Amino acid sequence: MNEDLGSCMGEGRPKRYRFTQRWREHEEKMPAEPISESCFLAEVEELKITCKKRSFEDIKDRISSLEKQVHGWVQAMPEVLGKDVFLDGSTFAKCWNSLPQQHKSECCLKEKFGFHV
Repeated sequence: MNEDLGSCMGEGRPKRYRFTQRWREHEEKMPAEPISESCFLAEVEELKITCKKRSFEDIKDRISSLEKQVHGWVQAMPEVLGKDVFLDGSTFAKCWNSLPQQHKSECCLKEKFGFHV
């Protein structure tokens, strides 16, 4: 195979093995999370709708979990979420601003939104 197509790990390797290897390498690098960064805005939209239908206490755990994940992404991988996520007109900011003052004052993201007690 080396003489005709090249190295087995390079171009000479069949695609079915290269894609499987890339998938596995990607899977091992990324820990499983309840909400991935690719589903972030969908989760925010869902929480925004749910906030209108249910009380804050009913979804407090989901909101706190999302806030902790966002805080983790901002700390570990700032490039995952753009700075525009925290701007006043963003969906996430609108959702966060609709939360009770007590929750916002205890939130790990209060500095990102410029919240002062």
